[in-house]
Amino acid sequence: MRKKCGADPLFVCRTGSKLFCDSQKDNDYVAVFEKSDVDYIHLRINGDCVFCYTKDCFEKMLTFQMEDFFNMHSVIMLFANGENLVFGQNPFPRYNWWNYRTKTVSCLLNVMDKTLSPPFATNAFNEKMCIKNTIWLFATYFVLQNRHTQFTPKQQKLLQLCHDNKLPVQYLKRLRTALLQMQEGFTLEKSLTEDLP
Repeated sequence: MRKKCGADPLFVCRTGSKLFCDSQKDNDYVAVFEKSDVDYIHLRINGDCVFCYTKDCFEKMLTFQMEDFFNMHSVIMLFANGENLVFGQNPFPRYNWWNYRTKTVSCLLNVMDKTLSPPFATNAFNEKMCIKNTIWLFATYFVLQNRHTQFTPKQQKLLQLCHDNKLPVQYLKRLRTALLQMQEGFTLEKSLTEDLP
C-alpha cells in the first residue's frame, strides 16, 4: 500500500459482505491514510480488495458530504471493532453514526432511485432476484431498525439470500416502502422478513 498510496495507513478495517453473511469471496478492507497521492483509490493486493481513503476524504464520507453511493458505506464504522479492526485505531473517536440517521435514510432512498432501475438493477444471474450489491441497502436498513449491529436470524437469512443471488426482487420494493415509512416516522406495517420461512 505504501508504494501505491505513498504512505502507511493510520487505520484498516474489514468491509464487504463477510460482515453480514457467509461468503467465499476475497477479503475486502478499508484503509485510511493521513495523506495520500489521491483522495480515494481502489486497489487489488494479493487478490484482496482494499478501498483507500485519505483521512479528509473518509471524514467526508462519514458525514455524508460525498456521493450517496459512497455515503451509504459510512455504516462500516459501526462494524470497525473487534476482529473487524485489522490495524490502528478509529481516526474519528468522537464520530457518532447515529447522529446521521435522517441523512442515512435519505441516502439509501437516493441510491435506490439513482442506481436501482434497469439495467443497473438487473441481476445477471437471474433477473427476478436482487443484485448482490443491494446487501448494503438491506444491512444498513436493519441496523437503523434494530438500533444496533446484531442481526436477527431472519435478517441474517435475508442478507444471505441476497448475497447468494436468491432474494426475490420484490424485497427491494418492500425495502423502499419501509424506508419511506421510516423517513416519515411511521410505524412499519410489516417486517421485511415476516414471510421468510
